[in-house]
Amino acid sequence: MGGNNAIVGAAALASALTRRLDANPAGLSAADITAAFAETEKARKPKMIKVMEAANKQHDRETLTSLATRILMPRLIRFATVEARFDPTAAAYFTSESVEQLPIPKRPRYVPYADELPAKPLPRSRLYRLAAAAVFGFLFYLSFLALRFMSGLPETFRADEKFKTWSTGAAFLDNMLPVFVRVFSPMVTGHPDPVYALQLIYFLPMLVPVLTIWTAEAYRRGNNQTYTGRLVSV
Repeated sequence: MGGNNAIVGAAALASALTRRLDANPAGLSAADITAAFAETEKARKPKMIKVMEAANKQHDRETLTSLATRILMPRLIRFATVEARFDPTAAAYFTSESVEQLPIPKRPRYVPYADELPAKPLPRSRLYRLAAAAVFGFLFYLSFLALRFMSGLPETFRADEKFKTWSTGAAFLDNMLPVFVRVFSPMVTGHPDPVYALQLIYFLPMLVPVLTIWTAEAYRRGNNQTYTGRLVSV
């Protein structure tokens, strides 16, 4: 890990020096060299902190430092592949550097480096997540206001047997699940209003991308080797 990051740091420094040399073909001054080192340190320091944190966490897991690791790791490690064991640490290398002046051929990668992405990734911040949650919450609220609620939905498929009721222990879920059954019942019972059938015809294809993404991500090589990936692929 240390040797790999030393090479990456050298590549970043070489790129910083070469950019200044291209701008000043006559040669670099002491100030230019100092600025190149400062630029490299500024760019590499946050990434190296993440690498060191990942290394410390891996050390804690493998040496069973905490009570949780002593209980869970001996049981989980038997089912983990070699790649899955090093996934948390490998994530710290995806923002690596390349020597800008070398003609590196373009080839598809399992996970592209940061400088190969079409756009700079957004920083991992709770602010972005809260903003996205607020936008989707607002859209959900608007859809709730615009939704045309179905009236006159059947209470049963048969005259002598009502829809099944659930007892999950949560009143909210117990009341919601029968509603879903009633909402989709016009497709089976033949509700006289065609608008309801059109709403369902519009809604059902929206489930296709959800199921497709769920299945594709579950069986994707990287996710299939994680514990959560195995759960969703069952």
